[in-house]
Amino acid sequence: MARFRFELEALLAMRLREERLCMTEFAAIERQRYDLEENLRSKQREIGQVKQTLREGLVGSVNVGLIRQHAAATIAVDRLARQTVLELAGLSRKADAARQRLVAASQRRRAVEILRERRFEEWKRDADRKETAFLDDLSNIARAREAAAQRGDDSALGSHARSERSTP
Repeated sequence: MARFRFELEALLAMRLREERLCMTEFAAIERQRYDLEENLRSKQREIGQVKQTLREGLVGSVNVGLIRQHAAATIAVDRLARQTVLELAGLSRKADAARQRLVAASQRRRAVEILRERRFEEWKRDADRKETAFLDDLSNIARAREAAAQRGDDSALGSHARSERSTP
């Protein structure tokens, strides 16, 4: 039986590669986003620790130099946290654009896959129709030979059967 051959297989392979590239790009951006969010959480924990240390420093005798040092550290960490938030916002826009490209690439790939599925179904129906026609022809030939044999008519049996009958 003949094998199905999709004439746009190269296009489908190209669409799959394109989709994988978009997935890789999106995953890299998501990884950066995760790293920035983790960095931001770390800075928030650090700010909390500095504030806790500052509160503890206000109990009993107050060391103004230590308080000033902690306040400066808190301001520096807060500035870094705000910078991280801005980077995260920019990365969010990149992630949205990458997600849109990934969705578009997936849709283009799926369109070719749907076309391949339709063409396969058409091919399968055509192959089934041809096989049914072939089997019908074989059945008709067999019935004609059987009827001819019952009548004793050698003309319907074919040249091979006639030559076998004529040889003693």
